[in-house]
Amino acid sequence: MTSEASLGLIPRSSAAGSFIYTETKCIFWESCGCTEGTEADEREHAKAQIMYGIETNEFEEQALELEYELLRCKTVREMMKWIPECIPAMKCDAMYVIIDGHMDDYRRRAENAGFLLSEEEEFHTEGYPERMNVAFAYENGEMRDTEGMKITELFPMFDFDEGGTDFLFMPLHFRNYTVGYFVIRNAVYLMEKQYLFQVVNTLTSAMENLHKKEILEYMNRKLSDLYVRDSMTGMYNRLGYQRLACTLFDQKKAAKENLLILFIDMDRLKYINDNFGHVHGDFAIKTIAGTIMENCSQDAVPVRTGGDEFLVIHEMISEEALARMIRAIRQKIAQTAEQMNLPYPLTVSIGAVFTDMETDRTLDDYVREADEIMYAEKTAKKADRRD
Repeated sequence: MTSEASLGLIPRSSAAGSFIYTETKCIFWESCGCTEGTEADEREHAKAQIMYGIETNEFEEQALELEYELLRCKTVREMMKWIPECIPAMKCDAMYVIIDGHMDDYRRRAENAGFLLSEEEEFHTEGYPERMNVAFAYENGEMRDTEGMKITELFPMFDFDEGGTDFLFMPLHFRNYTVGYFVIRNAVYLMEKQYLFQVVNTLTSAMENLHKKEILEYMNRKLSDLYVRDSMTGMYNRLGYQRLACTLFDQKKAAKENLLILFIDMDRLKYINDNFGHVHGDFAIKTIAGTIMENCSQDAVPVRTGGDEFLVIHEMISEEALARMIRAIRQKIAQTAEQMNLPYPLTVSIGAVFTDMETDRTLDDYVREADEIMYAEKTAKKADRRD
């Protein structure tokens, strides 16, 4: 019913192009077969229709803003804070979003599993998973901190002695996969205004797109690793050295911050391969590489430069810390050989150099120097064995 009709006037076009207004009578409720139980206020009805149109337009603008902001979010929890900020017209006593516990840690689980997880391995198609977290809690106009919040704490109102409280549960699906659910307390206003489903659909689509984006980023990173990582040891290869080590050196040089360069070479690899086979040689290489990475900082760039040669570009540490690192590497390698009862000693030769970024020396200059120090140690070991 238009506002003009509600006021009792309907425009009718005349031949001359002007309008002639004729009297009308508003009839309420008859379309559904009900009888007039009360007399309707036509002016109040018209006013309500006009206000509803204004309110709806405002909500549409807020919904568009919500959709825009959700596209920029990087985590599910970050998404949640935009709901009340972009939808101030959302009137309910409380709203909660409960999601599958692994929605925010796909990358960690995929790396622990060692491969890309499929959707079938992630989500339930029947029922809800046991592990679920409270991602969003909005109560009485304010957001609550959900850290450590338990689902059982959210609904203490299930007390049948008290009335006047209703809960609306809505499942959250990515197609046929169950990822969580929404809970709204006293959602009458949202349902009457038909705002609820638009908000839910907007949020669901944004969450699914975020999850797909995370999978795509992980896949791209794994593909990139195939080019810069050594498949046997997990260390960086020569391409990784060029991309990461050289870049790190240039950044530190610009900032006048020194680095530690380690050149490590396995002892007697040819002897092991010739006498015990390449299976033993490969095991020895992987053992040494793993030990090196275990004893380096997370910011270090460990590189396998050749069959049994390793290079580490490491943050600056003291000489005492360097001595402890080298000692730890040697001891762990020896312990592994003893535990595996290997029929040969497993040792390495190491050369270490601290850079001086005040000079014009390049990274290759320091690598050659560390290589020379390592080679001197290896030569001394050969001389001892001959004696």
